[in-house]
Formats: sequence, C-alpha cells, structure tokens
Amino acid sequence: MNKTEYVERRQRPFLFPLLAIVLTFLALGSTYLWLIPPFEGPDEAQHFAYIRWLVQHGTLPPRGEAAWQNGIEQESGQPPLYYVITSLPARLTGIDNPPAVYRPNPYFIGPLPRATFDSDNRQIVYTSDGRPLQGGWLALYLARYVTLGFGVLLLLALYGLGQQVWPRTLTLTLGAVALVAFTPQVIYISSMASNDIPAAALSTLALWQFARFMRCPPQHDWRWGAWIGLIVGAAVLTKVSALALGLPIGLGLLWRWRGRRAHFMPAFGFALAFTGGVTTVSGWWLLHGWLTYGAPLGLNPHDQTPWAITDPTMLSPFWLRWQEVWRSYWLALGWGTIRLGYWPGGWPYTLFFGLLALAAAGWLRAAWLWRQPARRPETATLLLLALLAAGLVLNLISLESWMQRVIAPYGRLLFPSIGIIAFLLVYGWYSLHPRLAWLAITYVGALALLVPPLLIRPAYIMSFLSAEEAAQLPRNQSWRFGTTAVDPFAELLYFAPQQRSIEADNVLAVDLCWRALAATPEDYTFSIQIIGPKESLLSARRTYPGLGRHPTSQWQPGQTWCETLHIGIPRNLERSLVYQMEIFFLAADGVTRLAAIDPAGNTLFNLFIDRVRLVNPQKQQFATELPPTPSFHLLDSEFAPTWTPGSSVPITLTWAAAQPAPMDYQVFAHLVNPATGETVAQADGAPLEGWYPTSWWGVGELVRDQRTFWLPTDLPPGTYRLEVGLYDLGSGARPMPAIDLGLVEVRP
Repeated sequence: MNKTEYVERRQRPFLFPLLAIVLTFLALGSTYLWLIPPFEGPDEAQHFAYIRWLVQHGTLPPRGEAAWQNGIEQESGQPPLYYVITSLPARLTGIDNPPAVYRPNPYFIGPLPRATFDSDNRQIVYTSDGRPLQGGWLALYLARYVTLGFGVLLLLALYGLGQQVWPRTLTLTLGAVALVAFTPQVIYISSMASNDIPAAALSTLALWQFARFMRCPPQHDWRWGAWIGLIVGAAVLTKVSALALGLPIGLGLLWRWRGRRAHFMPAFGFALAFTGGVTTVSGWWLLHGWLTYGAPLGLNPHDQTPWAITDPTMLSPFWLRWQEVWRSYWLALGWGTIRLGYWPGGWPYTLFFGLLALAAAGWLRAAWLWRQPARRPETATLLLLALLAAGLVLNLISLESWMQRVIAPYGRLLFPSIGIIAFLLVYGWYSLHPRLAWLAITYVGALALLVPPLLIRPAYIMSFLSAEEAAQLPRNQSWRFGTTAVDPFAELLYFAPQQRSIEADNVLAVDLCWRALAATPEDYTFSIQIIGPKESLLSARRTYPGLGRHPTSQWQPGQTWCETLHIGIPRNLERSLVYQMEIFFLAADGVTRLAAIDPAGNTLFNLFIDRVRLVNPQKQQFATELPPTPSFHLLDSEFAPTWTPGSSVPITLTWAAAQPAPMDYQVFAHLVNPATGETVAQADGAPLEGWYPTSWWGVGELVRDQRTFWLPTDLPPGTYRLEVGLYDLGSGARPMPAIDLGLVEVRP
C-alpha cells in the first residue's frame, strides 16, 4: 500500500461524520428558514428588493435617493453576484403573481434593553402571506435556499481548508466544521436571503485553494494564481469585505518567494494571474462604482441610513462594541433584538465568553509546549495558521472602522474569517483536553436546537390562550375599545405594571391581556402613555397588539392573549413623583382616539388606568435617624414672615415619613387667629398637587411640598398663627398632632 492509498483510506471514515454534520445543518437551516417569517432577516427586505430589481429591469440598481424609493436602500451598493444567482429561480417562478409584500412594522423598537420579547418583528405579517406559495413568495424562499446551499459550500470548503492546515489530525477539522455548522447565528444567516454566507463560503473556498497551493511543489504557479484569483473575484463580487483576502494571500506569496521555495518569476506569474482573475470577475463592478458614483466599494449608501453614526456621542465604548460583536457572532436573530439574553441572567453568553477564555488558555498552553520541537506542529501548519490569523486581524481592524460608521449587529461581519475563528477555538479547547472541544461543540449544537422553540416561535408566532386558560385569567379591567361606543372590537382584561416604582433611565414592563371582539378593516394602534403634572408627556409607547405581531385586521372573535410591553423611562427626570398611566387606541390617522367604554357601557373620557412611581436617585435626599413616632416629620418650612391681604403667599414644607403610610393623607395649612382659634385662611390639598401621595413616599425620603395661601382681601391686619399637618380626607383623622410653625404678620 503506497502513501496515497493509506491517506485516502484513513480519511474515508471521516466523510461519514462530515455528511452527518452537513445533513444536520441542512435540517436545522430548513427549520429556521420556514419558522422565521418573510423579511425578518437582517436587511432581507432590501436584499429581496435588489433581486426583484434585477428580474424586472435587468440592470444594476441605482444608488442614492432612487435606491430609497425602490426599497433597495443601502443594499444598492452591494456587488451583484448573489443577487444575479438568486434572480434566476425568481425569473422562473415570477416575481409579481402574487408579489411578496413587505410591510414595515412602524413600531419596531430595535435593541431596547429588555428581559423578554417585544415587537421584535421587523415587518407586519398577515395570515395570507405566502399563501399560495408562488410568485414573489416562492422566489423569496428559493433565495433563502440558495443561501442555505452556500452554507453547505462553506462547510465543505472549511473541511478542505482544515485538511490542509491539519492533515494529520482530521478530528480537529471535523470539530471546526461542526462548530461552524451548529453555531446558531450561522444557521440563521444561512436561512435568510442575504449575501453574508455566500461571501463567507467563497472566501473560505479561496483560502482552501490557496492553502493547497502553499503545500504543493512550486510548479504551474500562474495557473494556481488564475484559479484562486477567479474565486477571490467571485467573493469580492458577492461582498467587498472579501478584498481582505489579499493580505493572507500576499503574505503567503511573499513567504513562498523569500523562503526560496520559488523563484521570482513563478511568484510574479502567480501574482499577475491572481490579479487578472480578480479583475476579470469583479474589476468591472469596482470600476463602475468609481466612475458612476465615485465610490468603488459601494459603501456610501450606508451613510444615508437611520443607523449611520453622525454624532461621535452615538458611538458606544470600545469594550461594549466588541462585547456586542461576540454576542451577535453566536446569536442575535432578527435585526439583532432576539437573543439569548432573554434567558435568566443572559447565562448562555456568559458561558460563550468563558469558552473564549478557555480557548485562549489552551493556546497559551500549546505555545508553552511548542518550546519542545517534538511537540511543535509542522512548519506548513504554523505558516497557514499565521496567514489565516493575519486575515482575521485585518477583518477585526476593518470591523472596528465600520463600527465607527454604522450601528448594527456586527457579529456576522466576522463570517469571512469564520474558518480561522473556528480553528483557533477548537485547537485551544483541544489543547486543554480533547473532550473539552466536543463538550463546547455539543453546547453550541444544543443551543441551536433550542432556538426554534424557545426564541423563534415566541418572537414571531402568536400564541393564544385556550378557553380554560382564558377563564382562569386574573382580570382587573373590562374596558372596551371601538370606532364607536356600540361596536367595540377589543376588550382589555388586565393591565398592571410589573414594578410600582422604578428609577429613571430604566425600562418599565407592563402586562396586558386582551380579548378580540371583532376584526377591523384597519390596523389600529394602541398607546400607553405616562403623564405628569400639567398634562406633560413623560414617555409613551405605541404598537400593534400582540407585541406587534397581531394587527387588528387579522383578529378572530374570541381570541385571548397576554403580552408584556416595555416603556423607556428617560434619565432626565426632574423629580420623583407618582405618574399617571393612560391607554387608548388610535385611528389610522395616528391622531384621533377611538371610543373607550367601561363595563356599564358608558363612554370613558378619562383613560388613566394606573399609576407608577418614577424615581430620580440623583435628586433624592433622605433624612437619617428619624424617630419612629410620629409617622411623619416636618423637617423644614419656608415662608415669608409678613403677608398682605388679597395676595397669594407661597409656602414650602419638607416632610419625611418614618414608616410606610397605610393611606394617602392630605396636607392642611391653616392661618389661625390666636385670640379666637378661628381659621381665617387655608391651603389644604394632596401633597404636590396630588402627584405624590403619602402612601408612595419612601421611608426617610425628603418630600418638598409647595403650596399657596390665597389670603382674603378683607383679612384684618394683625398677628396670626400658622399651623400645618396631615389628615385623612374621608374620616378627618390625623396621624399626628398639628404643628405650630409660629406667627406671621399680616399688614395692609
């Protein structure tokens, strides 16, 4: 048996696990593909608009304002290869019978920090979407399958690359392939209409062929150069980030020449043929962008997006940016909002970062062992790893530059270097213990299996309560909403904020339960607002029901569901108060409020439904060592010593509660004639005009209550006594004796 036969027999058993990995990847990808609604991939609507343009016009789409009018938007600057390929089946199926309609969710809230799902759908889905599966809908799903096919190419190219890097340890190669195949974000992006995975696949294919060239004897260099150049050109014609391949290829060619493994002319022939291959495939597109738009790379349309960074203050700190990169590298579905952080404590990401640390420790151990020549990998392996790492470093530098230009989930932008990332991780784990590598891969694969039931379905698919569940539902409301008082379409069964008190610069979660009474011809919006003194609007949240997934035009009578909405609390809160919460539906014009009816059928004009205490800790002050009795202490008072009949006199009282109040007391402030005990003027009322009831006060919190005395014009001049205190409005009972603030002089 010669050496070639031995190697072939040794490698053959590894083809079966490779086939199993690929088939599992296809099964998971197909599951993601059909579960995730249309246009929920990152920029998927814009990618498909590009495909539709090619089918309908047969030319490259325009950039600039015209691109924003035809739906392609920032993707108009993308190279066309992926779109040309996916337009071929679209030409066969047709693109307009019926068209695939993209309805942007006007209330998509983006990556607002929260602990659960909330309006994560980028578009509004109707039950008729994709039915029948033909025309534009079929073209969209075929485009997704084209991407999934490129995902298979990525795995095969990665396997081939691993054979060149570790020809004697194919278990490492299989581990790297499995890690990529089971990474949830790879599966997700592979199941969407997107050019990210095709670019990663062609980039990995180019690196595989270049690794073969680096291991082969120095002959026919120009043929290798032309072949690899054609692949790199195809990668560049898919996504311009593939231009980064020039660094590892250039460094490898330089090493091959300067290491005296090849003479200058073969190396020059390779470089010339490589450049010719790249130019032949992609040079025309780069030249077109340069001559037509002055932007050969086509990146300038991104500067017109809402997520373009136009102000340096929009840029998050360096470590937060890169934390987000690695989080979204593993998983950030949709437009980056659906992630493992929904699970308690975000522990899956914590474990991912722990695995990264273990891989780094494994490389430190390997570097220590490599001091012994017998344990050191062969020179070709070290060289290929160094070249691939150089490409990764350039990818990281480019990504850092890009993150200073736009705000987006960035993890998928590392996919052109996904092969070297997988190799580095698997080798690091393997260096600590071979089983650690497979434990880590098993963990990643388990998450990939859990994503459909635990993330995709809750985020995109409505879940209704059964009749038994609806009957057991706790109810504290029965408000109905409709275009008129006699034809309501919605009933609010339950409303409650999850927190009764929350600090500024946080997110308030509100639980709601609804019952559909009828479908409507329009998709009505409902709004929750937080209202402060003088009807000031502190914060508001508008959305479609069902966390944005169940517009009213799709309702069926009797459907009952619960949802949790999130409302951002601004950081510039002037003071701690108890704010009113109101809820209402809006007509299609976004201004007119629809009718609201109480359980008795009466029209509701006051739609305040609940209250919440909002706290600004930076402006709070607390008293220390308050005696437990009385329940309330007056710590300070401010007023003028001389008053004038017929005038208004301000008075400021600073209170503190020694213990939680069982009820809401009123403040009384009386001007008393000391001779007769008669109250001649008063300024009674709820603390802070009713915006901070005593039952909401924090223990020891200083509450400054400002109120105004309106003195009668006929009040006789003289000396009067000022008394203040608290009392129960219903019974008149006082929790403490009246406090004598002293005498004031009334002068004409």
